[in-house]
Amino acid sequence: MISLARMTNPRGSGSRLSGALTQAFCAVHQSRPKVRKLRVLVDMDGVLADFEGGFLQKFRDAYPKEPSIELQDRRGFWVSAQYGELHPDLCEKAISIWESKNFFIDLEPIPGAVEAVKEMANMKDTDVFICTSPIKKYKYCPYEKYAWVEKHFGKEFLELMVLTRDKTLVAGNLLIDDKPDISDDTDVLDQEDGTMDKSLDQEGDVEEKTNKLLTGMHWLHLDREEWKYARVVI
Repeated sequence: MISLARMTNPRGSGSRLSGALTQAFCAVHQSRPKVRKLRVLVDMDGVLADFEGGFLQKFRDAYPKEPSIELQDRRGFWVSAQYGELHPDLCEKAISIWESKNFFIDLEPIPGAVEAVKEMANMKDTDVFICTSPIKKYKYCPYEKYAWVEKHFGKEFLELMVLTRDKTLVAGNLLIDDKPDISDDTDVLDQEDGTMDKSLDQEGDVEEKTNKLLTGMHWLHLDREEWKYARVVI
């Protein structure tokens, strides 16, 4: 499976996101046998839904007197960990936000993301699934994830949802995800050295770096304003 994982702020940039991903998918299509369809797994939080923006607003509403972290200052995948660095009790307060009712259903779509996925779903020989991990405190999260997809994609996409805590258990050819490690339990780099090709950490067009993907490079630089790096694990 190939994994595209964002390494910076997850809020995408609309049509550029769609164009870059389309080129990546076309490259992957060209590298595969033509017999079977390409199965694409798309994460939800931070890829389709603006988790970070929704969190920041609700955190400030719930704890107006507490310090918060601007989106441009967010570092690392785990929101709670960075808040815990500000003050130990902020870690639990951060977690309480996404454990609360209506957090997931109220998230705004990342601009261009819904349109990009619908475009992918209409590509020839391509099956697209929304593959998302529910939080362990499951009272609200699973229902709200389904409700969010129905709200923004329509009922037909409910049949295309996969909820799992370990995405390596789901068969697929391409995973678009904002988490650097797609499983807490499985090392998906066990047959790779996990290093970054420094030539991909430079400015350049998407097509050139997508072509390098086909030669086995580990990173794909999408070169967008806010979602800048995508890791490719082959």
